[in-house]
Amino acid sequence: MTYFRKTRNVSYRFGDETSTVDFPNIAAYTDVIDKLKANTNLYTKYFIQEGDRPDQVSSLLYEDHQYYWTFFLLNDHVRRSGWPLSNSELLLKAQDLYPNTTLVVRSILTDTFPTGTTIQGNASGVSAKILRKNIDLGQIIVEGTKAFQAGETIRYTDAEGTVITDTVYSKSAEYLSAHHYEEDEEYVDIDPESGPGALLTEKTYFDRLSDENEELKSINVIKPESIYTIAQMFYSAMASE
Repeated sequence: MTYFRKTRNVSYRFGDETSTVDFPNIAAYTDVIDKLKANTNLYTKYFIQEGDRPDQVSSLLYEDHQYYWTFFLLNDHVRRSGWPLSNSELLLKAQDLYPNTTLVVRSILTDTFPTGTTIQGNASGVSAKILRKNIDLGQIIVEGTKAFQAGETIRYTDAEGTVITDTVYSKSAEYLSAHHYEEDEEYVDIDPESGPGALLTEKTYFDRLSDENEELKSINVIKPESIYTIAQMFYSAMASE
């Protein structure tokens, strides 16, 4: 890895091995790049395009793939969250993080449909376990991908043997369900019994991931005329660590 190219080797013992080997000091760090952040004359803006890899951007800007590591050191948000995902990768991430099914009802769920209960759909015949509820949005999140139907009655039997029912107003994949609602880009509360109305903007879980991913695409990059000098300063400092 280019980042460690000038780092001194140290003796490491891996796993259960009895002997040590020389290996780059992966704990080495220098703040050379961090100190550049205050000098805006040394860098400019770049917007990462769909499918761009760090080494490709380095080649595009500097005609050399080896300076990709500067993007991570110069941009705290990329260092924390990683390189932005492609559209297909983002979709897979959303489906992995939010793999369940969201049912929306137009009622207050405080005392009904408790977590862990198994519910059934009268029309669909589908059964599913409730994983959690979002009382503020009237949401019931059930385990897995389930084919409940909008408009059908869902039911369960409580501890006293009473059958409790409600009506599914809408159903969606969890990652496409509402995380919150906004007005003029500000969070707003809704009445779950009446719903959000037409004037509010729905922000789904996928929307939130997309927004966060989009923010990662705007990065600072060292200007091409300065990259060699700064890289050499960095390598020299790393060699002394």
